[in-house]
Amino acid sequence: MMASTRPVGPWERRLRAARLDAGAVHRRVALELETRASVRAAEDTGAGEWTNQPAVGLAADIAAHWNRVGRHDRAAQAAAARWARIAAAEARRMLAFDDAVAHLRTATAASRLAGAGPGELASSLIELGRAHYLAGNLVEALRHCEQAAAVADDPRLVAAAALVVRWVTFPEAARVVGGLCERALALDQAPSIRARLLSQLATIVAESGRPERARPLAQEALALARAGDDSGADADGQALLDAVRASEMLLTEADDVHERLRLAEIAARQAEALGQTLSGVLAEQWRLRASYQLGRIEEVDASMAAIARMAERGGLPLARWHLLRGQAARAALQGRFDAGRDADQAANALARAFGDPLSVGLGYAWAQHLAALRGDPADLPDDLWASLAAAPPNPLMTAFRANALLLVGRRDEARDCYEQLRPLLDDPPVDVRWEGVLVQCVDLVEAFGDAAAGRRLAALLAPAAAYPGAYGIPTVLFVGAMAGPYGRALAHGGALEQAEVALRRAIDADLALGARPYVVLGRLALAEVLRRRGNSGALEAAVRVAGAAAAEARHLDLPGPLARADRLLAELATARRRAGEQERAALTSREREVAALVRQARSNRQIAEAMVLSERTVESHVRNILAKLGCANCTELVTRWREPPTTGG
Repeated sequence: MMASTRPVGPWERRLRAARLDAGAVHRRVALELETRASVRAAEDTGAGEWTNQPAVGLAADIAAHWNRVGRHDRAAQAAAARWARIAAAEARRMLAFDDAVAHLRTATAASRLAGAGPGELASSLIELGRAHYLAGNLVEALRHCEQAAAVADDPRLVAAAALVVRWVTFPEAARVVGGLCERALALDQAPSIRARLLSQLATIVAESGRPERARPLAQEALALARAGDDSGADADGQALLDAVRASEMLLTEADDVHERLRLAEIAARQAEALGQTLSGVLAEQWRLRASYQLGRIEEVDASMAAIARMAERGGLPLARWHLLRGQAARAALQGRFDAGRDADQAANALARAFGDPLSVGLGYAWAQHLAALRGDPADLPDDLWASLAAAPPNPLMTAFRANALLLVGRRDEARDCYEQLRPLLDDPPVDVRWEGVLVQCVDLVEAFGDAAAGRRLAALLAPAAAYPGAYGIPTVLFVGAMAGPYGRALAHGGALEQAEVALRRAIDADLALGARPYVVLGRLALAEVLRRRGNSGALEAAVRVAGAAAAEARHLDLPGPLARADRLLAELATARRRAGEQERAALTSREREVAALVRQARSNRQIAEAMVLSERTVESHVRNILAKLGCANCTELVTRWREPPTTGG
């Protein structure tokens, strides 16, 4: 291509000269500022920190001046990239994550202009991806990690790209990170790096519902992380932390609670040693979950307080999101619905900024749970159905959809969903979401009168029902003591005596937990069981229990449970009249006379004198009356038989 022969006018010559003069000025300023900073740029330690720091605020200015020396001056652009990275590290120390992103964008662009090689460019992109991750820009972080791996010429850089976005498992993250992990694992890696890659991949695989594939990955990761130390202590703190995370994802049984606590202790210790806020938050969430299951409310309080401190101190948007989701879950459990809605709204705003559809979806799950708990379709988000349609198909989403359909009266569609779930009760999957599916199935089994499914569901819930506390996960929701769903399933299956025992235990546990909405639900279920028992004593107890449920439902603003309580009380009034008539009809005329005098609190001797009978005969009549009416003693007879019995033949 021939050079242009167009004449250059005087104004253009002056402009070019001015540009050259401006570049020279920026160079002189950059050099002067470097002298003032009087530090050398430190090498990146690999954890996003710098060993020596320049004077605060100068690095960004130095980078800007070198950048303005000229796009074609490679040495100036290399200097701009170097100082922009130092400015980014400075911003991270000040928790200004968005500023760190801006500085690293400058560094990456300058590296390209400087003609950086594949390794240097990949490192710059990885650093930019990490900054986006800390700032909560997950989609951008994934994009830069993919770009870094595409240009990387070193297995270590491919591995580094795979390990930037950690403990995030929404579909796009699973695709990108899973692919990067598999690519990196196919290359030669140091044992500790291989352990971290295996842990990352195991976490993604476990979340996708494939624990059988995830388990050997996590086991190998843990073995590699601890290799070289026969005492079992960690040979590599980061590798051990990641392996523990993968191991926790595979705890799917109720009896895993103590192992979850043990792993939480390891993770918390490693997170503190490594200065990793998000890892520390997640460790406390495991503690919180286990403490709730064990009914240790003081430890729940301690974990919530620790998460709040770390979220405040670390300034990470992801840590803040975890805190808000935990607050929303706890508020719903306790019946503080306005506080829960506020926390949920704030968490949803952050999740949308992340670009993480899974985090957004957890907000929909919480809202659907709230609507079902309160029995009010008004709590369902307007776009819930579109969200459910877009969600990856799995049993938990099917169960959520079925209950939402029931709530809005679309029973035929809800039944279709239930028919998809019903076979799983006979062949349950091993999955981290399975306990949530079981809890959601209780309402469905009740709605569709499936006694056989109720018996099967009770058997599946029995291990969890042995523990006194609440179940759930801090990022979505908690339900009350699992003895409640277990008792309801027993009742649906026809085991009324066992159901009564379980429901009374659940009510006591939920009172201790402060899970007031679940106290209401437990009392309603217990009142229904007592109603089905049928005798006047059980009906009298049912009235008391249902009345207490109605009062608490009104106080907490639970319109659905309140309507159920009112209907049940009306049914109980009718049932009590009929039962009383039947029981009185079962007494002989002489027994009715004796019962009337018992109601007047007369002793057997007084009754014998009044009726001109022997005291032994009166005692025999009283025994027969108590047996026929199902009363334990005369006091119970007086309490239950509020209307005087009919006398005469």
